[in-house]
Amino acid sequence: MLEHLRTYELFANETLLRLTLLENQGYNNTNYLLESTTQNYLVRLFKANTLNRKDEFEIGKKAFKKKVAPKPLLLDTTQNLMIAQFGTGEHRTKLTPRALQSIARTLQKLHRINHHQKPYDMLKAYKKSLSNKAFLLFKKLHLQRSEPVLCHHDLNPKNILFQAHNVTLIDWEYARINDRYFDLASIVVEFKLTNQEIRLFLRTYFTCKASYDLQKLELYIEIYKVVCALWFDDYGKDAQCPKV
Repeated sequence: MLEHLRTYELFANETLLRLTLLENQGYNNTNYLLESTTQNYLVRLFKANTLNRKDEFEIGKKAFKKKVAPKPLLLDTTQNLMIAQFGTGEHRTKLTPRALQSIARTLQKLHRINHHQKPYDMLKAYKKSLSNKAFLLFKKLHLQRSEPVLCHHDLNPKNILFQAHNVTLIDWEYARINDRYFDLASIVVEFKLTNQEIRLFLRTYFTCKASYDLQKLELYIEIYKVVCALWFDDYGKDAQCPKV
């Protein structure tokens, strides 16, 4: 594959050195570190054909402009691969107050990105898989004031990189228009935030204490847990959640 990569105009002014399979792999891609004489790249070979890779690529470019994602560089749908700058930083499972505020500000930037897409209907997507109790939970979404924004939609710790005071998000394949509270609830669940941490997180994100809705957040926390449970049923307990 290295020989094929050398044929791309993207690498005309540098020498590709090695291609290494990354230790952490996703369920929809095979990921490689590509090293050259000038920089490192991420090469993703696609497994799943149901994802909209062109949309993922366009969203990634918009997110890069807002400084919340590595830059996507090349999409080759004939070869089922994408090349991007290699994201740098560390993954964390525990957050300091400053790191938590950094995530909140990163989500602010993400959720302000304009992207024309029909909002995701979670009840329609999951209706056939839900228990009666979970179905009623999802129906409550339609009673909430809708706040559609561009969401990352897969904010598990492996998709968040910390470097100094900056936060970068990677793996944009599930990004789509949904309510902002889905992403917010993801952070609360994935990092097991305390009530005090939740208040700091929301105050930073909304900037005004009166702006956020704790009942709506609680609803999305429960929905996020349901989504995770469905994903675990399909892919096993070692899976990251959610994939929606």
